[in-house]
Amino acid sequence: MFPFKKVMPISENASFDDLIQIIVDAVSEYQAADDTIKEYKYACLRFKTFAEEHSSSVFTQDLYDSFLKQLSDKLENKKICYGHYRFLKRVARIIAHLAQAGELDFSYAHLPVRKYPVNNECSLLIESAINENNVTEKQRNDFIAPMRHLLWYGYEHGYTLETFDDEIVMQFLIQEVPITNSGSTGRTLRCVKYLTAYMQKHNLSHIKFHYNDLVLKNSFVKIIPAFSEEEINDITGAIDTNTKIGKRDLAIILLGYGCGIRGVDIVNLTNKNIDWKKHSLQFVQSKTGKHVVLPLNGEIMNAIADYILEARPNCESDRLFLTVRAPFRPLSALFAKMIDSYCEKAGIEKIPLRAFHSLRRGFETVLSEKGVPIEDVSYMVGHQSIEEDKPYISYNKEKASLVALSFDEVPITEGVYMTLSGINHGGEVNT
Repeated sequence: MFPFKKVMPISENASFDDLIQIIVDAVSEYQAADDTIKEYKYACLRFKTFAEEHSSSVFTQDLYDSFLKQLSDKLENKKICYGHYRFLKRVARIIAHLAQAGELDFSYAHLPVRKYPVNNECSLLIESAINENNVTEKQRNDFIAPMRHLLWYGYEHGYTLETFDDEIVMQFLIQEVPITNSGSTGRTLRCVKYLTAYMQKHNLSHIKFHYNDLVLKNSFVKIIPAFSEEEINDITGAIDTNTKIGKRDLAIILLGYGCGIRGVDIVNLTNKNIDWKKHSLQFVQSKTGKHVVLPLNGEIMNAIADYILEARPNCESDRLFLTVRAPFRPLSALFAKMIDSYCEKAGIEKIPLRAFHSLRRGFETVLSEKGVPIEDVSYMVGHQSIEEDKPYISYNKEKASLVALSFDEVPITEGVYMTLSGINHGGEVNT
């Protein structure tokens, strides 16, 4: 449990480096996300830099008051947004309380806790298992969470690393995963295999079963309706393109629907990915590492150009899509709220599981309905295999209904679908 309030052995006139190290260590011990740790360190260093500019290496009340005054002035002059101002002020308060009272107090910090926190011993075990299985750098974060989940689940049920056995592992797979990880069961099982194999190899538990023998049973693939062309027109029509946010969001949504790009790839785009002369977009997919080249139509290119020329902040970041308020930074790939907001404005029904990723599904559906070969569609979205396209391509109601038509107009005279009209009273087939 994170020490919201904890007395610390602070020497009189402790340096900023000492204070910062204590705070960063505490945030790390709380199992906070890496980005959160970086944000706290950044905020602490902002205060330290301010102190150095005033020729001070230790905390003083006057320095604290001056720092808050500077933050207030920047907020008033719109050089920083309110959220950034509030966070810097909060971290400065933590530093001040630590320096003056020798107490680390996060009472009002509200640190975002990582799901399924574990102790340092478990963290080291996870790190070792990942390293031994040569997990790529891109996959590390995806693998850490399920492994942490398994160990946390065991500890919650009274197990330790030494007492871990097959009973708790199977209980986790059968009772916990279908509820909490139903959308990523395959990856979770793979993580369980890696972690249990490592624990077996190094005699760290009572696990006997070889989980590499487990194979995930193919589950029913739910068809999630894609956004139709009419719905996309309504969504884009609901965007206020007179605002900076509107110009940015229009470009993002058109890229998602018109090119079938994942949100994570959209936020990684830079201007270098766009070939304005050839009307194309080329990039390496984050998920697959596959290089794809996609055509850009005039509507998408105009939306991107409009955003760059009139709405994109002028800053050091090379990312194409940025926040509209300072401090300017790249967007995260969480566009669900964005698409839900515009759907609500456009009066479009909220369908469970249909979100920003459904723009990608709509892209595939429209291409397939227009007769584009599935092989070409699969290439354009960067899939490794055509099998991956099955969950993405929604059914076409009009075409699907053809298989439900009756055979009244079809003269069938033999076989199991022969109608009574094709038989005479003597039991012989009429010709």
